[in-house]
Amino acid sequence: MAPMPTRELTVRLRLTCEEPPPTVRAGAEVEFGLQDKAGDLQPGLTLPDGSLRFEGQVRATPGPDGMLRLRGPIVHGTAIAPFLYLSCRSASPPGQPWIFRLKVPLARIDARALGRDRDAGAVTLEARIRATSGGSVPLLGSGWTRGGEPAAAQR
Repeated sequence: MAPMPTRELTVRLRLTCEEPPPTVRAGAEVEFGLQDKAGDLQPGLTLPDGSLRFEGQVRATPGPDGMLRLRGPIVHGTAIAPFLYLSCRSASPPGQPWIFRLKVPLARIDARALGRDRDAGAVTLEARIRATSGGSVPLLGSGWTRGGEPAAAQR
């Protein structure tokens, strides 16, 4: 495995949500998106199969345990248990309470898994989830991957 990066990297997270919620719920239009710390939602891109793809950038540094520490406006939680929110709320009026939020884990991503891309200063990690009615959701397949290779440690 490649040596661990020692400096901060920019990591692009690309999250695909299979079976996203409908755009109308109980007769009202809803918005569903990647939630930042201010509560704003970034809409996803609809893929041909109906899935939604969300993207955002975070800053990453290796932690003392070799796992990435992720920071940025879309990262919620603590340094050792970070996560993303995919959130759903009524589209109007603005500022409505959440109907539900999906908590997508970001913990246990091994810094060494970034390989040679770590020298470029920017890396893309991808994952897939399936929408539920809310709460923590498991990552599908191999979890967070880089170029089709597993990036999440299985310790």
